Formats: sequence, structure tokens, C-alpha cells
Amino acid sequence: INYRTQDFVAEVKHLSGGRGVDVILDMVAGGYVAREIQCLADDGRLSIIAVQGGSKAEFDAGALLRRRLTITGSA
Repeated sequence: INYRTQDFVAEVKHLSGGRGVDVILDMVAGGYVAREIQCLADDGRLSIIAVQGGSKAEFDAGALLRRRLTITGSA
């Protein structure tokens, strides 16, 4: 997926049949976190390993709870 020319959330949903993905390994963080949460399937996991896009993120915590998502970090 070319994130510069395509909406990666829409592409992930399309390629996964609307389900989303189970795991995302994120090196960007920042403003991408909210969109990555939209890409996750229920019970999905987001692992943040770097913050090239910034260390602060705003996202829908309700979606995190309703869909039983997990966000972890590692250095």
C-alpha cells in the first residue's frame, strides 16, 4: 500500500474483506495511531516500536474498549 497516494485504512479494509488486520507493527506513531486503530480487527494488537511521527497521539479510547484492542510499546 502506498500511503502517499492511497488511503491506507480503506485499502486495509478492502484487502481484508472489511475485517481488518490482527497485528500492526508501528514505527511512526503520532497521528497514525488513530488510523491504525481503524485498521485493526476486533481483538487486534498495535505494537509501537518507534515514534518517528511524534510521541503524542489522539484516538477513540471507546473503540479500544469496545473492540478489545491492545496497544503495547517497546524500545
